[in-house]
Amino acid sequence: MSADDELLREAVKQKNAFAALLQSEGWDMLMKIFQEQLETRRNQVELNPLASVDEAFGQQFERGEIANLRLVMNLPQSVLDSAQSIIDTTKETEGHDEDD
Repeated sequence: MSADDELLREAVKQKNAFAALLQSEGWDMLMKIFQEQLETRRNQVELNPLASVDEAFGQQFERGEIANLRLVMNLPQSVLDSAQSIIDTTKETEGHDEDD
């Protein structure tokens, strides 16, 4: 098995796994929790002005939490898109079927 075949096989495996994840009821429930957490943190940062410069480090930490929540929320779709891109590219260049 060539490196390209292994790459294609792994991409198909990732595509199938992440497509199933994104379509699951559990993912929908988790996204609602993430969204609530994101809104709570965003409101803390955006709606509460700093009382002093000393609070700037805490606010930066909260901004990091917001960024990480967004990353987690978008990561499965990014992996799925990347896997699909590998599949499409491999099929175009080598004539493989997705079921290989």
